[in-house]
Amino acid sequence: MSKHNAAIAVTSQSPSGGQLIDSPLNFRKHVVQVTGNNTLDMGPIERAEKALAGLADQFPTWMQDEIAALVGARAMLQYEGLTEATRQRIYLAAHNLRGQAQMMNFPLVGTVSDSLCNLIDRVPIDQLPLPIIDLHIEAARAMISENASGESNGVALKLAAQLGIASEGIIRKSISTEAVD
Repeated sequence: MSKHNAAIAVTSQSPSGGQLIDSPLNFRKHVVQVTGNNTLDMGPIERAEKALAGLADQFPTWMQDEIAALVGARAMLQYEGLTEATRQRIYLAAHNLRGQAQMMNFPLVGTVSDSLCNLIDRVPIDQLPLPIIDLHIEAARAMISENASGESNGVALKLAAQLGIASEGIIRKSISTEAVD
């Protein structure tokens, strides 16, 4: 792997056994379209951003749809119990929400969804704390319900930070338990 690729190849194992690649890079900085005179043409990106801005009034509705999928996955978890199938449903719904949240100007929902994905991805199924999973889902649902877009909502900021801290603590405990076994 080249030095450049090493910077973006942060990987982990997903609940489905696949490989997740988490990139800390902002790819917009790396988009280049060279014209005949070797200048950067930002036109395609600007047009895409303009089109996306035109859809912004629909973002809250789309986020409601995404959170409904996560709440539905939690209902299946409550009905069927924690199985590999219900774990994967929760993970997939949180993963989708995480992916949509930033683009739709709900970055704190993305932060909470990312925390939930990390928890589900890194903690063995028999050690997953259902109350913490529920707190993540309810936090994301409340943020969307209250239209807590952007990053200026103080309550949402604190909640996202505390859930992240709780998840990281559970993950660390799980890793240290695995090391002892």
